[in-house]
Amino acid sequence: MRYRLTLCAVCFLIVSSAAYSQMIWPNPNPVGNTITVDTSRSNVANPFTNNGNIDIATTAKLTNAFGGTLNNDGTLNNDGTLNNAGTLTSNSFESTLNNDGTLNNAFGGTLTNNNGLTNAGTLNNAGTLNNASWLDNDGTLTNYGLIEITVSGYLSNQGTLNNYRTLTNASTLDNDGTLTNSIGGTLTNDGTLTNSIGSTLDNDGTIDTTNGTFTNYGTKTGSGHIEGSYIDHGDTQPGNSAGVMTINGDYFKVGGRKEVELGGHFHGDGDKSLTEYDWLDVTGNVELAGILHVHLIDGFELAEGMSFNFLRVGGTLTGQYDSLGEGDLVGNFSGQDLFITYAGGDGNDVTLFTVPEPTCDVNGDGSCDTVDIDAMSQNVIDGTATAADRNALIEGASPDGFNTYLGDSDLNGQFDEQDIIAAFIDGKYLSGDAAGWAQGDWDGNLRFDEQDFVQAIIAGGYLSGPRATAAVPEPSSFVLLGLGLLAFARRRG
Repeated sequence: MRYRLTLCAVCFLIVSSAAYSQMIWPNPNPVGNTITVDTSRSNVANPFTNNGNIDIATTAKLTNAFGGTLNNDGTLNNDGTLNNAGTLTSNSFESTLNNDGTLNNAFGGTLTNNNGLTNAGTLNNAGTLNNASWLDNDGTLTNYGLIEITVSGYLSNQGTLNNYRTLTNASTLDNDGTLTNSIGGTLTNDGTLTNSIGSTLDNDGTIDTTNGTFTNYGTKTGSGHIEGSYIDHGDTQPGNSAGVMTINGDYFKVGGRKEVELGGHFHGDGDKSLTEYDWLDVTGNVELAGILHVHLIDGFELAEGMSFNFLRVGGTLTGQYDSLGEGDLVGNFSGQDLFITYAGGDGNDVTLFTVPEPTCDVNGDGSCDTVDIDAMSQNVIDGTATAADRNALIEGASPDGFNTYLGDSDLNGQFDEQDIIAAFIDGKYLSGDAAGWAQGDWDGNLRFDEQDFVQAIIAGGYLSGPRATAAVPEPSSFVLLGLGLLAFARRRG
């Protein structure tokens, strides 16, 4: 029994000695004194107050465990690893926390900066980071928890700032590097949020600036939401490749550029994630200026009759892009012209479009000719079009119609003897065989008989010249010619 007691006493002493050897001391650390942490595992006592200097070496690790308190009223320099699962506070006006290594503020941990925090290394926050003073990030700051910039705080990002959860700003957040607000991330700005020249702000989450000011001078990308107004002096690029940027507020495009990528003409049909081209969805008013740049991506090619409603405006639209008036040419892409209108969509959206395919190309073969009239006649017979549609095709102005008369077999714009002769040459008259426009079917029943002449007489286009200058002629010469040809045709039959 004595042996066992002695052994347990030794074990206790070893454990106690080992635990004690991991603690940094003295506590409190007095002004002018420097504690150098150079071991792989060191802890702070609870609570611990630093009035002097603490230097954590490159290969060393210092941990403030769960429930622990580390008050920094001096200078804390981390070149290794600093783990906080408790409460770490920089209190006095003379205190600073400099991180050139890795600083992990764990879930449940609270890191409070009341004077100054400089991060040139890696700062991972899964707990709460209260910033009531200046925080300079020249390294990588990644947030999986909560970052609060209070009314007395200031965050300057010249490195990389990644937000995956909640970042609130009641004062000033200046981005001079790369700021990414990822899917599921919320950046609430009740103060001033500025994306500076040469910097990038990528938002795939939500930026709520309803009670603040958000101004872009750099590059703004992403498919996220902006709640509130957005002032843009820089380069706005919706999506990451093709995508939709949603602004639930007003959009003031003061200058800079607007980038639009076209990778198809499908807008998503209610699912913005499926869009094949970039567009902005603005619920409020829009003021336009700046340069518009359009790019084709993913091997996409323009074709006739395409349109891209790339700026949808829920309120009023004022202004235009620089040097692009209503209907102006935006550019030529592989031989296809692309134009712009500020009266697209529901009347005040901004839309890119190519020249529409002429509606006279009824059969869709790329050309407008007599077989399109035949196709329209068949549509009328099938009930998919009306006689009025057929008349509009024949008499309507180009490019939607042929601007001619019944009887113009060769579609040269006028109805004369040559058209009647051409119709009889094919020998379809009263044959019962199918006949097209060029073969005398002018009334649309796909046969050539007396009714075609009757309809042509009633239309009054014979020898009237081009339709634009038509005058109703005397029908006598047409009647005589027609009767003669009818007699000729009957004798041959």
